[in-house]
Amino acid sequence: MSGDGVEGGGLIVEVLPPVAVDQTYSYFAPPGLALAPGDFVKIPLGRREAIGVVWAVKPASGPPGNLKSVASRYDRPRLSQSLRDFLDWLARWTLAPRGMALRLATGAGEDAGPPAPRLLYRLAGPPPQRLTPTRARALAAAEGGLAFTKKALMEAAGCGASVIDALVDEGALETLTAAPPPVCGALDPLFSPPVLEAEQQLAATALTVAVTARGYRPFLLEGVTGSGKTEVYFEAVAAALRAGGQALVLMPEIALTSQFLERFSARFGARPAEWHSGVSEKKRARIWRAAAEGEARVVVGARSALFLPFCGSSSSMRSMRAPISRRMASTITPATWRWCARASRARRSCSPRRRPRSRRASTPPAAAMRICASRRAPAREQCRGSRPSTCASRGRR
Repeated sequence: MSGDGVEGGGLIVEVLPPVAVDQTYSYFAPPGLALAPGDFVKIPLGRREAIGVVWAVKPASGPPGNLKSVASRYDRPRLSQSLRDFLDWLARWTLAPRGMALRLATGAGEDAGPPAPRLLYRLAGPPPQRLTPTRARALAAAEGGLAFTKKALMEAAGCGASVIDALVDEGALETLTAAPPPVCGALDPLFSPPVLEAEQQLAATALTVAVTARGYRPFLLEGVTGSGKTEVYFEAVAAALRAGGQALVLMPEIALTSQFLERFSARFGARPAEWHSGVSEKKRARIWRAAAEGEARVVVGARSALFLPFCGSSSSMRSMRAPISRRMASTITPATWRWCARASRARRSCSPRRRPRSRRASTPPAAAMRICASRRAPAREQCRGSRPSTCASRGRR
């Protein structure tokens, strides 16, 4: 438990759960439970217990009254202030509930507890009295004084897990605990620096200067395929690593190929952490925690990696998001709210589950139809104004 939170006679904490709600809920944190903004906590929510993130903390001025108490604090890295501000802005700009914006950043974090140690197996004693051919193969594969994972030992011996467990029970093998493997290798910005051409060097210098200054500047590299843009971007990543920071490389999933990862490994000496739909839930949770603790120096992923809780979120990132937030928020006028309300009514009116009251029902505006577009939208456009038999064939009666 961290000691940065406020202690004493209890706390009143505002907790935001990652569900479709737009407000925080007040809970009482009993004395001895030190909480700070960004902590993951277990809270009673309705008739169940749920996970939530502390959004604000203030000392309790009196008895809790009817406030429910926080059950416990999860062992998770805290969400930084800059990330929470970004999620608040995202919810305002997209007109989405704040809890759903939070879910984008905490989906993998809910399972990102402390990593479990690995179990390794090695020879420990004499062979068992009952030595079957399968057991003999397992003992032969474990020779040499090395330790193996259960999966590797099973594949080498061609046996099942029950054989390994039986040898451990009889003392022929022993188990060892080891730290889990890192989510990515050690990256060296000086591993294999390229020889850049004059124009590449000019662009790389501009990027590295901006990265070193820890400010925000947009860049666009123009060049045909194979002109060396990736090497220029690698120089910006190397500048971030030399400064002790982290780097995020956003790419479409179709571009996250082994060829690109091999180029990255040839430049920095190891592969980065990968974040895409093909990564298992268990590994995504480990990458989430590694990014929050600074272990994952570089993450290459699809656009959902934007919500990873990088520990390098600092004032420079807040200064990048603040002007965007103010500029975007100023465009949300009352007229915008009225337009969104009309779009919401249009979405309900064009639902295939509802029968229109009249064939002359007003058609939602094109902009609203774009908002409520789905896979059935083309069918609805074709059905509108057609004969009943045609609409019935498309599922509208």
